[in-house]
Amino acid sequence: AGPEFVGKCALALGVAKLINCEQSKENKETFCNQCPSCLKINSGQHVDVHFLNSGLQEPIKIEYIRELLSQIALRPFMSEKKIFIIKNVENLTQEAANAFLKTLEEPSRNSLLLLTTAKPANVLDTIKSRCHVMYCYPVSRGGLAQQLEKKYALDPLKALSMANFSEGVGGRAKKLLEN
Repeated sequence: AGPEFVGKCALALGVAKLINCEQSKENKETFCNQCPSCLKINSGQHVDVHFLNSGLQEPIKIEYIRELLSQIALRPFMSEKKIFIIKNVENLTQEAANAFLKTLEEPSRNSLLLLTTAKPANVLDTIKSRCHVMYCYPVSRGGLAQQLEKKYALDPLKALSMANFSEGVGGRAKKLLEN
């Protein structure tokens, strides 16, 4: 949970890479970002990493959850675990949420469900009660300004201005710079 564009999905994909990285089997503190598994996750082509992406106001319908549930029932094809990332879980319809509850209560042991939200207050209590919540916070504005200076070769004043305007959220700053 955390503000829009703070990096929740990037964190979820990082967890998927950490679990499935072929180079880092012994050292599970990092991932290589270069092995076939990491590259497939980066490109969205990994058969055991599933991403249900709904827009900010787009409802997640029961059909999508039923498809996801059918995939959860299957064993992983090339990894130890199947990873399911559901973006904007607050957009689950009531029917979809109810269909999802049993799986959240008793997930298969070879799957991991990662749910993201920018609006934790809008997530149904029955969903929240079955999850461990990890909060993602914006970085300090000074720290973000330094990152923007280096990454985009900005002068310090413009970088600080962008960091302040984006409230320390790197994804917002990136969108502002791209537009």
